Amino acid sequence: MFLNLSLLGCLYFEAVTSFILHHHKQIDISLSSQDISYILTAIIILLVSHVMVEACKLQDEQTLTV
Repeated sequence: MFLNLSLLGCLYFEAVTSFILHHHKQIDISLSSQDISYILTAIIILLVSHVMVEACKLQDEQTLTV
């Protein structure tokens, strides 16, 4: 009985490890200093455009105010 359980455990372990080894997915993300500068520039542009949109809304409200 102990031999059968040990054999089943061994087979189960081999099945799991072979599944992990054959279906292993990996994502590598790397950012250089140039990539970070592009991201920061894009964020600044988005913030400035948001401020300009809000300024246009305020100006439109001000022109409609009597």
